[in-house]
Amino acid sequence: MKNHVLRDGRVVDLSELAVPEEMYLLWLRARIDANEPYEAIAPAVLGPAAYPLFAQPKVMEVATDLLGRCADAPPRRDPAGKTGILTVTEAAKRLGISRVAVIKAIREDRLPAFRFD
Repeated sequence: MKNHVLRDGRVVDLSELAVPEEMYLLWLRARIDANEPYEAIAPAVLGPAAYPLFAQPKVMEVATDLLGRCADAPPRRDPAGKTGILTVTEAAKRLGISRVAVIKAIREDRLPAFRFD
């Protein structure tokens, strides 16, 4: 893997990835190409012990892009934010991950969120 073209057209240079990072992305792509369900793959990308959380930021960027290419992936978020509001618990159930993983993703700006007081 030398480059990856994201769904928005940007190109991510993967030439400097370590071997484990490249193997992870190849493994993830193979699972997606095999049409495994989104719910089965999402924890490997977004879960609390998911490899991208501990790798270079571009690994997370490519992994989330690949995850979004699953045939049964949730639709992309409407930029106007009109897709609905979920609680942390609802988001965790939909993603198949823990509440703690959702909160961590929110704190790391990988999941958009706002708080009602």
